[in-house]
Amino acid sequence: MSEKLQKVLARAGFGSRREIEVWIGKGRVKVNGRIAVIGDRVEDTDKIIVDGKKLVTPS
Repeated sequence: MSEKLQKVLARAGFGSRREIEVWIGKGRVKVNGRIAVIGDRVEDTDKIIVDGKKLVTPS
């Protein structure tokens, strides 16, 4: 099941959803190699990168 990208990153401890929306707007977040946009939804299998660092999710 997909979830909003900012919710996933907030739960992972990157910051608040509002802070993450600013980062997304500045192009600091990528999903599967492309720059994310606000409103993107992600799956558990998607590769998420913030400022060049891969988000590691528990399997």
